[in-house]
Amino acid sequence: MATQKSHSSNSGYTYDVFLSFRGIDTRKSFTDHLYKALKQAGVETFRDDDEIPRGENINSELERAIKQSRMSTIIFSKDYTSSSACLYEVDTILEHSKNMKHGILPVFYHVEPAELKQQARDLAPVLTKEHQKGWSKALQEVASMAGMPLKDQ
Repeated sequence: MATQKSHSSNSGYTYDVFLSFRGIDTRKSFTDHLYKALKQAGVETFRDDDEIPRGENINSELERAIKQSRMSTIIFSKDYTSSSACLYEVDTILEHSKNMKHGILPVFYHVEPAELKQQARDLAPVLTKEHQKGWSKALQEVASMAGMPLKDQ
């Protein structure tokens, strides 16, 4: 079976898609299946456990990968908002999408957008550091985008 060749190298992007996900929730299930399907289709995909070299600063590597990606797919799951790394990614992705042509596709995996918005409102009072203050707002904004709800059928 022939695979489609990615155009990311011709467009100045290193990756076609940056995957943002809560590893404990989806790494060995949905995200792994999605990653394999994208790679098989020739889509250059960034997934943190494959692309960040040991010993590197995780946040700076994630930020670099987001900026080098044509778009981001954010896989929201039940415990996504319990991870400061995930919240940092959402904020960075949203900020980058406002400054550059960077698409965002939210996937709501066993979680409703309304639940995420409520979690964001609940987080707002407990996020005290200056760099964290935008996380709640970014989460609410992305949770309001049209996305793909995935539930057990």
